[in-house]
Amino acid sequence: TGGVLTATAYNGLINISQYTGSLLLNTITSGNNVTLSSAGAIFTNTTLPTINITGADINLTAATAIGTVANPIEIDASGAVNATSPDTHIHEN
Repeated sequence: TGGVLTATAYNGLINISQYTGSLLLNTITSGNNVTLSSAGAIFTNTTLPTINITGADINLTAATAIGTVANPIEIDASGAVNATSPDTHIHEN
C-alpha cells in the first residue's frame, strides 16, 4: 500500500494482486489479458480522463469498490470485461 501502480507488458499477461489495502492505479497496459485483484478497493490516482487499463480481456476483483461515481476506472478492452465488487464504476472507452 502507499504506492501508485504503473505496469506495461506489450505481449504478455498482467496479473497483479494487492493482499492488504487498496490498489491505486496510474496506467496498466497489455497487448494481452489484464487481471487485477485487491483485498480493498481498486482506484485511479487521477481525475483526468486518462485510460487506466488497456488490454484484451480485463478482469477486476475488489473486496470493497472498483472506481467511484466521481472517478470511475477508465478502460479500453478489446475483449471481455469482468468486474466483481459490491460497488463498481467503470467507463469503457
